[in-house]
Order: sequence, then C-alpha cells, then structure tokens
Amino acid sequence: VDSGNKHGILLEVVQILTDLNLIITRPTFLQTGV
Repeated sequence: VDSGNKHGILLEVVQILTDLNLIITRPTFLQTGV
C-alpha cells in the first residue's frame, strides 16, 4: 500500500509540474512569438 501511495504521489507531482510548465512556457512563448 505504501509503494502504491508513493507512486500515486509521484504521478500527482509530475502532473503538477507539467501544468506549471505549461503555465510558465505559454506566456513566454507568446511574448517571444510577438
């Protein structure tokens, strides 16, 4: 159960990081594009 919990937490962290990446890269991409 512990290993499953850790795996779930890792997945959540990865999803959060990817979401933050999208939020951070979008504005910079738009600025550089313009």
